[in-house]
Amino acid sequence: MDKNELEKLGITFKPGRKGPNDKIIYYHDKPITMRELGELYALICKNEDELYPKPRFKGSDMITEYLKDVKKVGGVTSEIKKKYKIS
Repeated sequence: MDKNELEKLGITFKPGRKGPNDKIIYYHDKPITMRELGELYALICKNEDELYPKPRFKGSDMITEYLKDVKKVGGVTSEIKKKYKIS
C-alpha cells in the first residue's frame, strides 16, 4: 500500500530514535505502542471467540491466520480481502 492510501486510513509515519530505519507509526496523529497493539489484539480475539465459538468455527484463530497471511505478503492484498471476506 502506498503512502497516499495509508494516509487515507489515518496512518502516517515519523522517524524513530532507535536507528536510521526506525519509524514511529501514527494512527490519526497518535503514536501506536506495542502495548496498545497487544491490548487491541486481545480484545479482537475475545470478540471473535464470542462471535464464532470453537469448535464449530475458528474464533480467534481466524484473526491470527489473517495476520500471518498479511505478514507473509507484506500487506492486505485483494486475494487476502477475498479469502477473509473483508473490504
